[in-house]
Amino acid sequence: MPKKGHTEEQIIAALKQYEAGEKVADICRKLSVSQASFYLWKKQYAGLGVQELRELRQLRDENSRAETAGGGSFAGSPNLAGDRLKKAVKPRQRCRLARWAQEAYQIGVRRSARLLKVPWSTLIYKSRKKPQEPLRRRLREVAATHVRWGYRRLTVLLKREGWQINAKRIPAV
Repeated sequence: MPKKGHTEEQIIAALKQYEAGEKVADICRKLSVSQASFYLWKKQYAGLGVQELRELRQLRDENSRAETAGGGSFAGSPNLAGDRLKKAVKPRQRCRLARWAQEAYQIGVRRSARLLKVPWSTLIYKSRKKPQEPLRRRLREVAATHVRWGYRRLTVLLKREGWQINAKRIPAV
């Protein structure tokens, strides 16, 4: 697929004409580009000569060859996606980070909560919900033996066995 637009040499030549004193409107008319495009070029290629442009292009080519070979980029890390953890967005993840900060830096609950932007009441929260593990195990056993049964049928069976459950809990378990 052919590259659209102007080559970098053409852009550098246009910028040299501008530096020589030619008006931007005249340069844009000759190259048939907008003035906004010209000023973007000026921002991107300001002060570059032809030699610097060649060196920059050579570095870009080497970098892209290394990335396609699986080595990652020269400037960055070897594995762009796998070198750092995901952003902690959920409250459980932030609480885990806040507890780690408390242990690592010997700071209080409120200070770690403030640093990680978590309400401190969330950090000290203790769930009072009964453990669901026996129900989960039994549900998996029944679902493994009766593969084609849906959640409604599984609910009926578990209620017959004596479990105090609601049909809404079954799909989430």
